Amino acid sequence: MIEKINAGADFIITQLFYEVDKFIEFEKIIRNCEEIKNKDELIILPGLMPINGYGIFQRASKLSHASIPASILNRFPDEIQYDDNKVKEIGIDIINEMIDEIYERT
Repeated sequence: MIEKINAGADFIITQLFYEVDKFIEFEKIIRNCEEIKNKDELIILPGLMPINGYGIFQRASKLSHASIPASILNRFPDEIQYDDNKVKEIGIDIINEMIDEIYERT
């Protein structure tokens, strides 16, 4: 990745994640890396995927090896996992909370 950035990449889009701490740590590593040129101008976009359905959410997380905190999983009790509208509502709340936390912490 360092080679791509130093070759002229203007931005990075991270892999899918649901743990804001991991994104914050990744950004710190990039910003503190002495080998990266122009790191202060580099845009780092968080890989946030809306949760539109519980099954899709689970599959995408497994495929990308993204861990899902218990605090998020617990918001999807068994009785609503097949209710796409309810899952979407909760998913919107989760993504909004993650975005708010990223803005507050960076």
